[in-house]
Amino acid sequence: MTVLTLDSSPSLPKLYAKAAGGSLKTVKSVSADSLPDLEVVLDGASVSAATLTAYHRLVGGATTDHVDSVALHGLGFPVALALMSRPEFPLPLMGAVHLSNHASLLRPVRVGESLTVRATAQDLAAHHAGTTVTIVTRLFSGADEVHVSRSVYLAKGVRLQGSEAPKRPERATFQTPVPTGAWKLPASIGRAWAEVLGDWNPIHLGALPAKALGRKRAIAHGTYLAARALQGAVRADQVHEWEITFGAPVSLPGTVSFARESDGAFSGWDARRGREHFSGSVRAL
Repeated sequence: MTVLTLDSSPSLPKLYAKAAGGSLKTVKSVSADSLPDLEVVLDGASVSAATLTAYHRLVGGATTDHVDSVALHGLGFPVALALMSRPEFPLPLMGAVHLSNHASLLRPVRVGESLTVRATAQDLAAHHAGTTVTIVTRLFSGADEVHVSRSVYLAKGVRLQGSEAPKRPERATFQTPVPTGAWKLPASIGRAWAEVLGDWNPIHLGALPAKALGRKRAIAHGTYLAARALQGAVRADQVHEWEITFGAPVSLPGTVSFARESDGAFSGWDARRGREHFSGSVRAL
C-alpha cells in the first residue's frame, strides 16, 4: 500500500473548489479493482477545547475533558476528503450522496490529545442508483487505535463494471414512532456546523450554493444530525458504537421530529410529510 502523509490538515473549501472544477468530467462506469491502494495519513491532529465547546453549543450537552465520537469522526473527515479528491480516486466527489455511518469509540480520547488519522477506501459495490464506496477513517494515539468510522457514499449514475445493479428495494411504509422531541433547524445551521467541523460542502451552506449544485434548498449535515441524535444517549468517556442510515434529506430551515428508544434505537422524520430522515442506534461496548 502506498502511504501519503499530509503536512497539515487539508483545507476543505479548497478541496471542494477543486472537485467542483473537475465536475464537468462525467464518470459513467468504474471497474471493480479501480480503488487506489492508498492510505492518506495526518499526524498531530487533535480536537481543541474551543472546538468542542462550539460543538456542544450546537448539539447540546456540557463540554468535558473527553471528545465526543462525532467530533472525532469530524477530525478525520478532511483526511478522508483528501483521499476522495485524489486524481486516482475513481468516483466523483461532487454529488456524492452520504448513505450511512458506523463508528466505534474504542477508548476515551482527551481534549487536545495528539492523534494520527489514517484514511483508506474499500468495497466498491453495485447499488440500484449507481456505485457505493466505503471510506474507513482510523484514529491512533501512538500505536493504540482509539476510534474508527466507516462512511458509505453513493456515486449516482456510475455503473460498476462486471456487476449487475440490484433492483430498487420497495419502500416500506414508515411507522411514525412516539416523538421524544422536535428540532427546529435554522437556515444558518449548515454554516455554523461547517465552522465547527470544517465540512464546507456547498449543499449545506445556503440556498444559492445549493441551487448551483442542483438542489432547491440547502440541507443539514448528516454528522450534525448524528451528533444531535446521540446527545444524551452515551458519554464521551464510555466506549461505544453507533450507526446511522440517511433517508430523505433535511431541508433548511426545517423541523425534525425525533424519537429515541430505551434500547438506543433512534429515528428522525418529517411529521408533515411522513418521511423518514434517518434511523440508527447507539450501544455501549
